[in-house]
Amino acid sequence: MPYQPIVRTTVTDETVTANPRAFDKALVLGQHNYFLERIKFYSSTTEALADLPSYSKEYKAVAAAFTVNPDLKSIAVGRRRCESTVLPSTPSVGVVYSFNVVHAGGTNPVTVTAAGGDTVSTIGGKIVTAIVAITALNTVLTSANVAGLVTLTQVGSANFAITAISTTLTAGFVASVEPVTTTMQAIEAVNPRFYAVFSTDRTQAHIESLVSYIHTTNYVCSYSTSNSEVYAADITPTPSGTDFPAVFKLAGKPQIINPCYVTAAELDDFLELRVFAIRANAQPGDVIYSNITTTGMGPAKTSGGLLLTKAQISAIHSRGLSCLEYDNDSGLVVFRRGFSQAVGAAAWADEQVIKDFVRARINEAVTTRFFQTNSNKISGRRPGYIQIQNVIQSVGDAMTSTNTLARAFQKGTFKVTIPTDDEIKAAVPYRVGVFKVEAKYEGALDSADPISVVLSY
Repeated sequence: MPYQPIVRTTVTDETVTANPRAFDKALVLGQHNYFLERIKFYSSTTEALADLPSYSKEYKAVAAAFTVNPDLKSIAVGRRRCESTVLPSTPSVGVVYSFNVVHAGGTNPVTVTAAGGDTVSTIGGKIVTAIVAITALNTVLTSANVAGLVTLTQVGSANFAITAISTTLTAGFVASVEPVTTTMQAIEAVNPRFYAVFSTDRTQAHIESLVSYIHTTNYVCSYSTSNSEVYAADITPTPSGTDFPAVFKLAGKPQIINPCYVTAAELDDFLELRVFAIRANAQPGDVIYSNITTTGMGPAKTSGGLLLTKAQISAIHSRGLSCLEYDNDSGLVVFRRGFSQAVGAAAWADEQVIKDFVRARINEAVTTRFFQTNSNKISGRRPGYIQIQNVIQSVGDAMTSTNTLARAFQKGTFKVTIPTDDEIKAAVPYRVGVFKVEAKYEGALDSADPISVVLSY
């Protein structure tokens, strides 16, 4: 059997093969014009502050990824096209309001100085006048002042960024109307080297559009919600069809990993990104994927500020969401996963990451074995199948619970079955063999058949 790669290693939902080298890469999808590029990577908060205001959601997401221990080594920020806004602080004589407009034709500074009698509204008017006076900007953007809030709108397909924003101005945005597919394809055209997507826009329409796109790719995504219905004993109206709140409707989707419940005040602490950052340093198959105690956040509370009861926490988990809870035994705040809501499944919600990771490891292990073995040592008969069976089994064993070190699969549940003699004989003319893998996820309530290995030779 001369070397040929495995042509398909599928997991139940047959998602696209993931690149294991990108498992620790995250994309923060934001609505902003802080830089011209569609995507930029940062390796520290210092680098991010060169582009992103400290009060922006994008910066807060980056900071969350670098706040935890262990943290991410780098993180990407993506840009959805939108209108920008700038709002002046209360003026006094001599206060300077300034920013740069960067565009394809260059960089133009916009500067206004407050005089006696100026108000926030008149400063907004002066900013518009200053922009209009710059000829180079007339084909790039239009500007309008409403009570001091200045809105900057792209002209046609022109792009611009506002940078070097003075502390006397607060930069913001108008909700983007750019379709998610357009945004993501523009980002991917520049650099698709990320695995998990986290959005600063948590509106239902956007999250549903993002999830629909994610399901056509090899990415995963997560989000947080402060919807109090997640811990309610009963939901009214009875969830079904379009009545199902987005937070429940999306939680069981295969590529949604651990949607999280937090209070409204904690949304911009980005618990979902903190959890990803901690786990990214220890892939499934290396450590347990639950019970994290280093997020730097407090236990989840109700919208009224009370600690969640055990019944409320149980309701959150049963609906496929995760949350932070206080552990009385250890005295620590612990992140625990919600259960998957996928049809017919009761496994932990992390199963998508495990599926992608084990698929990549099997491909790598079998490919390496073929490279290291002379063709006359692996046959297309039973002895050759047994050799490959052992390789796949070794991958499962490395990702299985051992003593107190919990991994992706429960001990003794990862089993590889090769085809029967008749099936092997029938496969020879087509040079294709199928291995069946059964396994039980760590923490799962029921067993699953997550992996099908199809070998061409």
